[in-house]
Amino acid sequence: MKILFPSIFYLPHVVGGIEYYVHNLAKGLLLLGHDVKIVVPEYEDGPKGDYEFDGVQVIRYKSFTSVGKLQMSGLQSNQSLDHFKELLQKEKPDIVHFSQLTNSSGISLEHIAAPKAFGAKVVYTNHMAEFICQRGDLMYLGKTKCDGTVTVKKCTLCTMNKRGISMIASLLAVAVDSALSKITGEKKFLQQVKPFTFPGFASRWHVHKIESVIDTADIFVSIADWSTKLLKQNGWYKKNCTTVQTGLLNQNIDLNIDTLKYDGKRPLKIIYVGRIFPVKGVDVLINAVNAIESNAIELNIYGPAGAINEREYYNYCKDLSKESTNILFHQEAGNSQIVKLMSQNDLLCIPSRGNEMSPLVIQEAKAAGIPVIGADLPAVEEWVKHGQNGLVFCTGDSGSLSKQLLAVINNPSLLELFKQNISLPVNFKSTTDSYEKLYKSF
Repeated sequence: MKILFPSIFYLPHVVGGIEYYVHNLAKGLLLLGHDVKIVVPEYEDGPKGDYEFDGVQVIRYKSFTSVGKLQMSGLQSNQSLDHFKELLQKEKPDIVHFSQLTNSSGISLEHIAAPKAFGAKVVYTNHMAEFICQRGDLMYLGKTKCDGTVTVKKCTLCTMNKRGISMIASLLAVAVDSALSKITGEKKFLQQVKPFTFPGFASRWHVHKIESVIDTADIFVSIADWSTKLLKQNGWYKKNCTTVQTGLLNQNIDLNIDTLKYDGKRPLKIIYVGRIFPVKGVDVLINAVNAIESNAIELNIYGPAGAINEREYYNYCKDLSKESTNILFHQEAGNSQIVKLMSQNDLLCIPSRGNEMSPLVIQEAKAAGIPVIGADLPAVEEWVKHGQNGLVFCTGDSGSLSKQLLAVINNPSLLELFKQNISLPVNFKSTTDSYEKLYKSF
């Protein structure tokens, strides 16, 4: 089979969980004898030309980073669509497997529908919590856990809150929106006059995107059970929907790694691995560690200094820890190093404010044999069972995180209990095999 994987960005220019996931899947399918290529937009101000990365061919089509409001909303065709169709005509794939959706960067609803006109099947794997929750964190008004039910009123209030709009103004806007939608028709929001005057337009468009992707895809894949649950809860789960568990991306790891023994007589060693960006909550972790005696805990942070738009937060985190000799910043860890680095620590911390779909670092921590302490988000709680194989704390609350860390410091035997309950990660080959089976079902 000939399989194309459109990706908004790709390795080595952009490094992230989705990029590594797609890359490992592509390599696995190549080993199984399939013809596989990665497809990425070619932006005006980005890298140019086709290339090969780690044995995988990457091809480009012309796209544009600067787009207008109508295109961002999906009311105007994406400028790159014709170039994408030309690529499909040339490549003639059997399957086009998408992993992302964004109107601004060359993968719109129209791109996802386009392969069908060329006789190809469409697969969509959802990697983003934002696909269901516009905020991305499933925290209603940023304060309480959301039940995951999507409604125009509730979601509009929540997104307006995130933009800093007062509750009184938000409630008034939602009331006006409700009245206007009754006049124009709730289900005809795309035909509304001046749709951007409707506060609930973004929430209606969000639901429209979810339903359109699922209806268009021949197979829609969730990589987390919590996501599948919410699809069913909102009435979006259909016969073409399924779940494929994410395996450990680095398949050449010795799973019999010796871990550290913690007896409370040395500092508890915490590791953070990932981007240093506000949604990752690194400041929450630093503040939590700063609240504990420095001789009782050590924090090792592995992450890039960041692009220009991330450098301000990186420097902010550095400033928070400038007087803390027990908080150490290291260079970004390579994919092949992460598990070994984790095994040299006692706990992996995931302090995220945003709910990732299925954090890959959890699988790596399982391979390293160390427990996870993470924010009480669905993506974390799916794998981390509080008091059994790790700990959770209140999202965004450094005091709650400090309390959980102190629980381990004051009772070191907890770590050994957690380690006994850590299951081995699934090998990514099983993930690849699952996809091949899905492809062959057409």
